Amino acid sequence: MILLQEYIKILREKGLGLYEAMEKLDTQSFISGFDGPAFYHILLDIYADWEYVEKHKRKHKPASKLSPLEWDLLQSRYDHRCFYCGKRIERLTKDHVIPVSRDGADTIENIVPACKRCNSRKNSRPIEIFKEGAILKLL
Repeated sequence: MILLQEYIKILREKGLGLYEAMEKLDTQSFISGFDGPAFYHILLDIYADWEYVEKHKRKHKPASKLSPLEWDLLQSRYDHRCFYCGKRIERLTKDHVIPVSRDGADTIENIVPACKRCNSRKNSRPIEIFKEGAILKLL
């Protein structure tokens, strides 16, 4: 157990992010004949320093692939209305149909205009689950 904690600390000191460390832990565990996810609680304890995690995320955040022109076209295509509630809003936000956290792309095919309220309520849920919940609330 102590060896595992030291290994994870070394991963963090090398500058690996949480998800990169999870992949390394999974690979190393598989080679050793163990189940990597069984050790995630130790990994999360070591990476629980949120200041570090947030700094790492900002540092490695990929640039948006959606140009300002594409965003304007997308808003026009939806008549400056929220994709989810249909309200006409002057200032729409970009919502990923398949969230980036679930391997969704940051491209025009995966982004829809949404009001702040709907975008916040959808959070990182897949669109099917969000829309199903929204329809149930209307009934």
